[in-house]
Amino acid sequence: MSQNEGTILYVGGFELPDKNAAAHRVLNNAKIFRELGYNVVFCGVNSEISSPAEISENIMGFESFPIPYPSNSKQRIKQMLTIGQYSHLIDIFSDIKFVICYNLHSIPLAKMISLCRKKSIKIVADCTEWYENKFSINPIKFIKCVDTFLCMRVFQKRCDGMIAISSYLANYYKKSIKNIIIVPPLVDLGAPAYIQNHDKKKAMSPVALIYSGSPSASKESLGLVVECLNRINDLDFEFKIVGITQDQFKKMYGNMHLSKRIIFCGRVSHECALNAVRMSDYSIIIRPKTRANMAGFPTKFVEAVSVSTPVITNGTSDLAHYMENGQNGYLVDLENFGQTLREILTCKSKPNVTTEVFDYRNWIQQFDSFNKLLE
Repeated sequence: MSQNEGTILYVGGFELPDKNAAAHRVLNNAKIFRELGYNVVFCGVNSEISSPAEISENIMGFESFPIPYPSNSKQRIKQMLTIGQYSHLIDIFSDIKFVICYNLHSIPLAKMISLCRKKSIKIVADCTEWYENKFSINPIKFIKCVDTFLCMRVFQKRCDGMIAISSYLANYYKKSIKNIIIVPPLVDLGAPAYIQNHDKKKAMSPVALIYSGSPSASKESLGLVVECLNRINDLDFEFKIVGITQDQFKKMYGNMHLSKRIIFCGRVSHECALNAVRMSDYSIIIRPKTRANMAGFPTKFVEAVSVSTPVITNGTSDLAHYMENGQNGYLVDLENFGQTLREILTCKSKPNVTTEVFDYRNWIQQFDSFNKLLE
């Protein structure tokens, strides 16, 4: 690939190297830009520092100058208003070609657009979400509502380009932004977490099902999954829930009966979670069709197929583009979900899984075309 193409500054609320899903997204996107000859510099957040980093951290060969993760309301408000560290880094690196803003708040985004226009720097929105944030007289919720409205409906439309996580977002912005690339969460199949020599679970009883993630009652229909599995008493299976405890589950979904075959593992490291998915027969991702879920894309789906575990899911976001029944898993109808689960549990063969589709190396050409249109 070509070299010395200039610097890309990547900013936003990601905590490198692997503290949140955002970190995995921006790192793998950055690996593509590096393959294309760009020097990528990060400015995310770090919960272990108290002031903006003056000396760069080395994150997988990238320079990173994080700011403190906001720990109280005052710090959150400040972060929603200022771009001090971002502006500082633009002054330090004289060859910045693009600034990529990962889900920035509306006021910092507006300030960044203005600053980049003055300095003839292209600005790109990396957009992965669109939460409901309904109007409320509660001060904090009101601020969030206004912030989301301004960001999604006003300022992101003024960017030079967009990396959209879903076609839902791309379709909304295509009239305002000419250069849009749709990029789901990507992985690095060469990373240790994906190449560890773990034995894949052999097909045997009980059938191992898993949910791995950080659920909320509005985002995940995990209660529905448990209710349906509770009714299946004549088949041998286990369902691991990784990411929350039993008490946390009950606070989210109510104090329902829980079969002994429902196993709660609590919060574990990303590596442990990924291996638990690898050793399972199926990963289950069931979500209501809200705007937030249609606009986003489940990272847990990407991770599951990337470790060769088929997924049982319903048709939110762009999942139907990457799977069909018998390929990467099963797309299910929630009206007959219980019966479908039973059929899957008794099926002797499992779907074929295409593990390479989300490896970042397979997206280099699309990014190259996107970059050329920006220049």
